[in-house]
Formats: sequence, structure tokens, C-alpha cells
Amino acid sequence: MPLILEKKEDKYSFIVWEIDEDLSFFLDKFDICDFEKQEISNFPEYRLLEWWSTRYLLFLLEKREKRLCVLKDEFGKPYLQNSNMNISLSHSGKNIAAVISNQNIGIDIQNISPKVNLIKNKFLSEKELHFGMELTILNLMWTLKEAVYKAYGRKKISFKDNIIIKDLKKYHHIIKSNVFIEKNNAKIKYKVVSYNVKNAILSIAVENAK
Repeated sequence: MPLILEKKEDKYSFIVWEIDEDLSFFLDKFDICDFEKQEISNFPEYRLLEWWSTRYLLFLLEKREKRLCVLKDEFGKPYLQNSNMNISLSHSGKNIAAVISNQNIGIDIQNISPKVNLIKNKFLSEKELHFGMELTILNLMWTLKEAVYKAYGRKKISFKDNIIIKDLKKYHHIIKSNVFIEKNNAKIKYKVVSYNVKNAILSIAVENAK
């Protein structure tokens, strides 16, 4: 698994890898719990590879001798059993990513694709489209909203109407953004940092980051 990017920040740690192994590489790396066995019991092989590889990254981030089981809450958001740490996982093609934090966190990686042009008007407002129509910018804004959605962790939210990108500011090789969830008179702020990784965009969203 070639390492693409690994960083430890004040509020979180994350790893990005490119998978070049087959499924057998991961099967003897750690044990899984009964919930996880049931979860993946009907997965096709490509889904199993995504599942095992992302959990392997998370195990590396945990830095424990014995890994913790990854469960799902009532909204389908993954969490570590018997831990107060928050996690998020993502994959796109052969790229996989995992993040761990003591705050609400979301991570998304997206291979740059022209498919985003087909859906841009469904997830971006008119104001957000003014940030740019270039393929990289559109894919960036998709990962911003996906990362915030994962950090938020609940359903029934519109990417276009409820997840609002306020700015895109470039700092050296990263982009920092302020993104808000605005719904039912509530407003939640997220700080998002985005990276270019090979032919993909990686975004990490932290709730109420100071």
C-alpha cells in the first residue's frame, strides 16, 4: 500500500493510501467483531477490499495493540466501540483515507472526474458556482460538502440548500474553507482543509474548529 499522505494535526490525524494489494493481504492483519462479520457477509469482493483496507488504515491510526470494533450509529455513521474518539473513512478508486479525532470529523476523497459536471446544479447554489466552473474546483466543492455531511452525521439534509460554502482560500499547497450547515434556524460551522493528492481531492472537515 503506497503511502500518499500522512499528517498529525492539532485536532486530528489522517492517512491516505493507494491500494495495490489484493484482499488476502488484509485478512490476517486483525480480527473483526461479530457486528462487522455480519455487516460484510454479503459484500462482493471489491466492496470487501474497500472495507478491509479502510479499517486497516484506521487500525494504524488507533495505535493500539488490539483494534476496536467499528460500529454504526442510528444514522449509519461509523464509530469506535468503547472510545470517545471520532472517525471517518473514505475511498475513491484505489485511493483510501481515514481520520481520527476527539472532535466531530468528516473525511472525503474524490478522484477528479468530469461526472461532477452532470450534478453541479444539484449540489451547488448559484453563489457557489461563482467560485469557479473548472473541473478541479467543482470536485473540490463536492468533497467539501461530503466531508461536512460526514462530520454532521445525520440524514435529511440538502447538499445544495443546507451545506453552504462561504469561501475558498488557498494557502501554499492546501485550501482552507469555512462551511456551514444551515437548517431549521440552526447554524453549525465547520473548518475544512483540502489537499490535492495525485489525481484526487481530499477534504477534512472539523466541527466548530477554533
